[in-house]
Amino acid sequence: MAVMRHRTRIEKRLNRLIVQTASDTTLEDIKAVIFNEDGQQPFIVYVMHITGLFRDDGDSHIDALIPAIQDAWNYFPHSRLDGRCPAEILLEKVPGLRPSDLRS
Repeated sequence: MAVMRHRTRIEKRLNRLIVQTASDTTLEDIKAVIFNEDGQQPFIVYVMHITGLFRDDGDSHIDALIPAIQDAWNYFPHSRLDGRCPAEILLEKVPGLRPSDLRS
């Protein structure tokens, strides 16, 4: 499935960023934030929370972090979506939409 393949690429990207920023966070920490979001906060609050999990001196990795977090948000499961991700929901709801249409 295309969503799962893309999710795997995102996991690898996030793991590289964790190493590059010498963060104490784990991929599972990031997944937990996304899975447990309740929809009560604006998206930017979650972006700031996840960005804060990365330890970095300055903003040297911010240009790589923000797109990776956004992709994780769109492709990792959310509890309030019954364990599905937003990309899966879009693919179900929009006739003719292909997985390749969701990536830039």
